[in-house]
Formats: sequence, structure tokens, C-alpha cells
Amino acid sequence: MRVTEALPLDGEANLGTNATISLQLDGAVLQEDVALSLSPPAPTRVAVGPDELVFTPDGPLAPETEYVWSVTLCGQELSSGRFTTRTYGEAVGPRDLVDRAFQLDTRKGRWALGALEAEYVARYGGILLIEVIEGNASALDLLLAPGTDLSGAVVQSVGPLTRSSGVPFHHNPYLGLRVERMALTPPNGAVTLSDLNLELAFTNAGVGLSDGRISATVDLREPSAEGLAERCAAFEAELGVGCSPCEDGEAACVSVQIEGVGGWLVAGLHLKEEEADDTGR
Repeated sequence: MRVTEALPLDGEANLGTNATISLQLDGAVLQEDVALSLSPPAPTRVAVGPDELVFTPDGPLAPETEYVWSVTLCGQELSSGRFTTRTYGEAVGPRDLVDRAFQLDTRKGRWALGALEAEYVARYGGILLIEVIEGNASALDLLLAPGTDLSGAVVQSVGPLTRSSGVPFHHNPYLGLRVERMALTPPNGAVTLSDLNLELAFTNAGVGLSDGRISATVDLREPSAEGLAERCAAFEAELGVGCSPCEDGEAACVSVQIEGVGGWLVAGLHLKEEEADDTGR
């Protein structure tokens, strides 16, 4: 039996007081054959899947405490490591956030400058600055504006977050934003992002971001159908992606999917759940 992945990573800090230990395996095991040793001691329960073990604490772990753990199979050690809990707060997982809407509070925030040294103005809602640190572009700043669409309906919501190859969503709390349509006004004119998915993972009690992914379709026909070839060429140069036909056959769309996204919350901004005061951070 071999462990293909163990989370949290050895030495990881700032985990929630409900942090779980999960092992991805290359085969199946029986629940009665596995055991977890945790120091300082804390009661846990185990869930066994076809190729996964998940140990969950029965109650909150101690804050600001280093835990040392070891998982054994039939008395033989499978994996071990250590992690440190943060000062306060439980971490949350993807299933805890499904269908819960969030917004960004910009009342005390400052606008941020984009990669072109010009201010990107978001028409709706708050702003979130993301820097693409991997991909064909050396750096690209995007201001994402979850908020309302042209009709005034709220379009941002938290959708199910799935682990994709090469993107370790092991930090907490998790956040996935799903936006059907979002309009921005960058310096070169209005752009509409459709079918936008933003997958992030906050660290350090919700301040920093770890690896994530952005995927979207950019409709280059707005605000007019003029200069589509030039706009396509500009996107190809900036993002390293080419234009492809939209669903209606017009050659004016770009599909963008970039993995390895890092960034931060704009200074002074904070996440706020629309219908509750507790964000789960």
C-alpha cells in the first residue's frame, strides 16, 4: 500500500481548529486496519473511501498548537507529519460553501492598478485583484467584480469546488466563485466575461491566496463589432490564447483557462457573506 498524497503538508501552519488529515492511497483498506496517532491527543473519527482516508476531529483542536500525527496500517506507518493551528476560527471546505453567496465590501477599500498601469474600473459589486503567475503571460492583473448584472440581479455565488490536477486546494478556507456574466470596463473598452469560474484557497486566516484557477469565456463583440481581428490579436498577445468562434458562429470569443493563480485581497477589502456576519474564515 502506498500513499500518493497526504494533507495537510508536513509543517503547514494556519490551519483551522477543525483541520482534517486526509491520505490518498493507491488501493483500498479496511477501517479496522487503520489508526491515527495524534499528539497532543484529540479524539477523531475516520472515513474510509475506495482510495482515501479522512480523519476528522470530534471537536475543535487547540488554537496556536503544533500537532504531530502518524497514520498506521496494520501497525505499520503509512504517513506522518506535523501542522500548526491558527489563533482562531474553523476552516471550511467546498461542501460547506455550496450555494452561499458572497460579496466584497469596498466601502473602506482602495482601487487597484492593473498590469498596464491603468485603473480597471469594475462596474458592479466589489473588486478582487488576482495576479496570474503561471501561463504564457508574465503577469496579468484581473479585477473580478462579483455583484449584479445589467438587470440588477445578483450573479455571484459560491459553487462546488473540485480538485483539479496540479492544483492543490489543501489550504483553508476554500472559496469558489461562479459568475454567469460579468461586465468590466478596462482602458480599451467594455469586456464581458461569461461562464466565469474562479477557484481560490485563502491562507493565513483569509489574507493570502494559494494556488487556484481561472476559467472564462471573453466575448470580444462588445461594445461593438468593430475591430474584432485587432482585439483578438491583442488577447492572443497578452494571454497566449487565440480566438475561437462563439456559440452563434461569430469568430469573436476567447476561452481562457489558467492554472496556478496567486494573488491577494486588495488592501482594505474583506469578504462578507450577504446574509450572515460569519464568513467561516
